Amino acid sequence: MSPERREAICNWLTANGIDFTDIPLDGRIIEDQAAGVIRYEVVIRDLPSGGILAERLPNGQRVISPPPPNPWRETREVPLLVPAPDRFPA
Repeated sequence: MSPERREAICNWLTANGIDFTDIPLDGRIIEDQAAGVIRYEVVIRDLPSGGILAERLPNGQRVISPPPPNPWRETREVPLLVPAPDRFPA
């Protein structure tokens, strides 16, 4: 991804209230104009330690570790405030 493309996407995400630092490089971002939302994948982090949620145990405990090869992800949804441009830089 070119620096120009990355910057344009990050600016668009920020304009929609999304913290782009939570989105993995291969994370999905879906602009659903019909529903008026953006759906996106984030890596689940333990904010105080900076670790990533690696596992949830049945008793509710969480295993926090440095970034594993495949950290846990979840899909989030926010209102679409600023539509994406017709085209981002290459």
